[in-house]
Amino acid sequence: MKIICSYCRGDQGDKAPFDDSGVTHTICQPCAAHFTRQWKGLELGEYLGKFDKPVFVVDSDRRLIDCNTHAEKMLGFDRKAMRGLKSGEFMECVHARLPEGCGNTVHCRDCQIRRSVAETIETGVAQTSIPAYQEGLVGGITRKRSLVISTVKVGETVAVTIERLDPSDFSGNNSSSSAAA
Repeated sequence: MKIICSYCRGDQGDKAPFDDSGVTHTICQPCAAHFTRQWKGLELGEYLGKFDKPVFVVDSDRRLIDCNTHAEKMLGFDRKAMRGLKSGEFMECVHARLPEGCGNTVHCRDCQIRRSVAETIETGVAQTSIPAYQEGLVGGITRKRSLVISTVKVGETVAVTIERLDPSDFSGNNSSSSAAA
């Protein structure tokens, strides 16, 4: 009798009775390890680590819940320091430093990142390949950053993927990790 993995369909050999041409199923070791890990549940950061682009998960107030290592590297500090900050704060938007704070300045109404996240939260409709820009600090100099983002609602959160960006637009040395909301 032939043995096949129920998940990957890989050949797992034969077992008695050897003259039986039937098929039986099992789970191979690699699939067992993979699915055991899945069934136990992945931490959000571990799940986000599977993406090859910077990904942020924010709540309805645009505060960071978690991000992946690509996002950490882009911004230049670890995700624990970014958690709880509003998107303009952890992305070093110059307008987030104004007295009104991130999300409350006259500039925020035109922020395509903020508008895309708000629309996704309100409607549940994903936004795909949205051109956006942000005025941020790079080496202490204000610079207009161009990026392309996509958003998708996941429960009560929104995942924001940075599809395209110019890496030189980010300093890689974020100095606002202690910014207050």
